[in-house]
Amino acid sequence: MKKLMTIVAAAALSLGMKSVPMEQITLIDKGQPLVKIYLPAVTELDKFAATSENDPEVRENMRKRFPKASEEEITSFVARYPQFRDWEIQRCGDEEKLAAQELADHLKKISGADVEIAAWDANAAELPPAPAIMIGAEFARRAEFGETLDTLEKDGLLIGVRGGRLYLSGRRARGTLYAVYEYLEQLGVRWFMPSVDDSGTFIPALEEVSASGIFVSNPSHSQRSWWCTYGNGAEYPVWALRNKGNIKKALCDADIAQGHHLATAIQASGEQDESCYGMTDGHINGMVPNMSNPKVWDIYARHYVGEFKSWPYGDYASISAEDALMNDERPESRLLDSNEFDPFMGSPSATDRMWFFHSRYLDKVLEECPGRRFGCLVYSNNLTPPRISHVHPAMALVFAPLGISPNFPVGDPRSPDNIAYKSWFESWMGQATAAGAETYYYDYEPLGFSWNKAMICPRWPIIGQNYRYFWQQGLTGHTTQGWDDWGACHLDHWMMIRLYWNADQDWRDIVADYCSRRFLEAGEAMREYYAVYEKRMAEIPEFTGNEIWGNHLMIPPNVRAAARKCLEKAEAAAKSDWARKQVAIARELQDSTDYFCDGIEYASETGDYAKAATEYFQKSFDIIEASHARYSHAMNPRAGRAGDIYFEPGGWYNKYIQFSEKINGAAASVILPRYWKTVLDTDNLATTRDRLQDPAVSVKDLEDWDITIVPDVKYQTQHQVSAFFQRCEVKVPGSFAGKRARIYFPSIIARAVQIWVNGKSVMFDHGNYVDDIWRGPNYFWYDYNHQREFDLADMLVPGEKNTIAIRIFKSYDHAGSYDRPFLLAD
Repeated sequence: MKKLMTIVAAAALSLGMKSVPMEQITLIDKGQPLVKIYLPAVTELDKFAATSENDPEVRENMRKRFPKASEEEITSFVARYPQFRDWEIQRCGDEEKLAAQELADHLKKISGADVEIAAWDANAAELPPAPAIMIGAEFARRAEFGETLDTLEKDGLLIGVRGGRLYLSGRRARGTLYAVYEYLEQLGVRWFMPSVDDSGTFIPALEEVSASGIFVSNPSHSQRSWWCTYGNGAEYPVWALRNKGNIKKALCDADIAQGHHLATAIQASGEQDESCYGMTDGHINGMVPNMSNPKVWDIYARHYVGEFKSWPYGDYASISAEDALMNDERPESRLLDSNEFDPFMGSPSATDRMWFFHSRYLDKVLEECPGRRFGCLVYSNNLTPPRISHVHPAMALVFAPLGISPNFPVGDPRSPDNIAYKSWFESWMGQATAAGAETYYYDYEPLGFSWNKAMICPRWPIIGQNYRYFWQQGLTGHTTQGWDDWGACHLDHWMMIRLYWNADQDWRDIVADYCSRRFLEAGEAMREYYAVYEKRMAEIPEFTGNEIWGNHLMIPPNVRAAARKCLEKAEAAAKSDWARKQVAIARELQDSTDYFCDGIEYASETGDYAKAATEYFQKSFDIIEASHARYSHAMNPRAGRAGDIYFEPGGWYNKYIQFSEKINGAAASVILPRYWKTVLDTDNLATTRDRLQDPAVSVKDLEDWDITIVPDVKYQTQHQVSAFFQRCEVKVPGSFAGKRARIYFPSIIARAVQIWVNGKSVMFDHGNYVDDIWRGPNYFWYDYNHQREFDLADMLVPGEKNTIAIRIFKSYDHAGSYDRPFLLAD
């Protein structure tokens, strides 16, 4: 702490503060309060609440915001001011009063002292007697901190001791609240995770509480917002605010708009006809505008002017792309494209067409609504940077990293995707900086819905490296779409919230502080525990993309065994009640992880999906459900055993039950081998030249590969056009005689599949033709249910050994089987 305060004092002096001897005051001594906490009698919110539509500056502001509006329109905008004011008051509350109350409550927990809160006229001739704690900018300015406050960013904070008083202040009320939280952190408080009880908050026990020196701090990111996809517990927003996040916006702060409905402007206009929309497969695509049509440009200009006028206090509008790929086949639209193929999405890039389109109407909007910004997701269909067009300066680019692997830092040589994304991102940032556009990052945690929340998610080293890198490239804000799940992702979440405020930290220092504060005397052993997972993340190959099939492969049995040994060491080292409780919580997650991973392995080895679900998975759910007594979202309730989301833990449980019911419901069944002879066959030679599907052709020289792991892991072919040939032999029981057989893949991802039984091709009826290739969905990851079964008719020979061969083709992402397949008969 002494070192920290020295550094901060130097930083404060660099901001223009006078050089004065460092003062120190005692606030609480042996549990007795020596001070009161003083609030200004009229707070910042009180002043805002006193404003009305009759104030001249309200009309002046509306005239600046709408310089071409008629007087009647300006009058109508001004008339809506009370609605805006009252909404802001209700949304934000009085943050100076909250700051005082939070300080008093925490000081009580730290020392046992009841520190009184009192109001004081900030304009009074004298300040209250020292020692005292002064809350807010008005008091800080009277103590000659005004010059420093004026240099702070809007959420910046100041902690300063002067004249026997402790000043906790920001430029505005939100910064003052953050100053209180920062001071409590300096006393040793940590809000590690939301909790109903105090299990998520570390409160040190101090007989004496003091303050000294001067501390100033500004956030790395203006946006530090994290919203929970499927809701959150009531304690979550409080946790985020205490850690200086701003999911709850401060008074009059804007949200950065970014959505997924680009065609809304046409659909709402009443002016549309077929020429206003794109063409896909020869048909009108009502979700994609015809970006080459000047009529559409005018519709969009009118739409956004109308949107800003409908709520005259808004600063951002969304111009984001649709989630669906924007393939407009109109020749005049294609002319606008760079004809660059986006390997992440497996389609041509639409970036240049979009940027051309937006530039056609934004200036018209800005003529009537100057200063507005337009949030645009750099997302799925416009990941590649513009090659022909350019970034408009009024854009607020929100980079959503669907194109990167969640398990490697950007630029990591193990991941071709992340190398390419780094190049793209730096190109985007160069263009945005030159244009003066705003830039934000929009993370997914876990990215792409790719983590099973009953298992520990060891992404904190990746987050720690990526967030610092993105900030160094010049991003001005950071938003995360995540999950309020505090079992699997607790250290990930802690890493994110700490780097939101100060992205210049070394992620390893954050983990070290986390371990020492959360686990106390067991901290060193727990640091070793987390290091086991960090080492694994530093050595893994490319595993997952926008899928969930391979999470358990990240943390194989040997890694989990090493982690358990560290936990045993931590359990032995934990002597205090607090440390024992925290290590026990970590043990719960490790046990849950082991049960879920062991259940997947059991199913892979035996094919007994029902037992894997009802015995192994069930134990994991029991642990997590018990932890909900501490916090409702230890795992988000929607992800639990009854969950209907296929890629969540409950989805795994239920799909395993479905697999078992299908297998047990057949008249006869046999599980296919776990290991198949496998070869990369992108060039289509295994079956055309080498005839490997023929049982008479030996495949003994081919390598064995686990059918429960997609072959991309072996060949490192993610996001490459690829094909894999696999072959096995199985003795088919006599019970199959006289029955119609089929091959059942509980989980298979493929763009196209060929199957051979004893060297003969399985034929597929596509309605208007029949051939030996099954053709599947182009964008398979929109549906995470990958069950497939293919009719084998009477091709099997019961009572004998049969040869089964498959060829799986993919266009991008991963492909292959990831559960043990069966032969079924009825």
